[in-house]
Amino acid sequence: RVASYPGRPQRPMIECMVQLCYSDKFCPDADLILHDDSDCVFTRDVTPETYMHDGKPDMLVRTFESLRGQPPMCWKEPASKALRVDATHETMDRPPGVFWRETYASMRDRVEAIHPEGFYQYATRFPNKFPWGFVEFPTIGLWAMLDHPDRYNIIDVSGVPEDEIGRRYKNTLHQGWTHFDLSTMNGRKLAAEQRMLFEAFLSR
Repeated sequence: RVASYPGRPQRPMIECMVQLCYSDKFCPDADLILHDDSDCVFTRDVTPETYMHDGKPDMLVRTFESLRGQPPMCWKEPASKALRVDATHETMDRPPGVFWRETYASMRDRVEAIHPEGFYQYATRFPNKFPWGFVEFPTIGLWAMLDHPDRYNIIDVSGVPEDEIGRRYKNTLHQGWTHFDLSTMNGRKLAAEQRMLFEAFLSR
């Protein structure tokens, strides 16, 4: 089944992230929801057990303290503001992410309890430019850690070298990049190279 939503042409990225926070509505019969992304392609066979153990989904996290000066630090402020807490951990460390369906509504309820305009109005009020004023997976993951950590296998990889994280936890797919500047020759070159790589993966 494919479900679509009426996106906002002028604010595509913000609208996309916000709609992902309604995944429980798009998948009403699911227990767990797995999120792939548009710049990811699987490179090997996977099963639900690839991303969960002992009946709980795995969630890789890193402390923001361990990430000082690194790009993921930009997710700390929007997640903190959305949930009105001091975000201690970055939770978007391994695609695909897997969450219990109940986590989404619980997170939206939290945002609505502290932002009187409501979840949708709060999350879509920010400019459609990077770094985003609202971010979906860091907010959902942080709320999962705060609200029901016992339902997730929280794996702290703070300080673990990137190549080891990749070898142990990110060996099921290749994650690309979707922020090429296609108005430049170099941006078009990089996009073409990535397309060729993805086509090679998909032709296997």
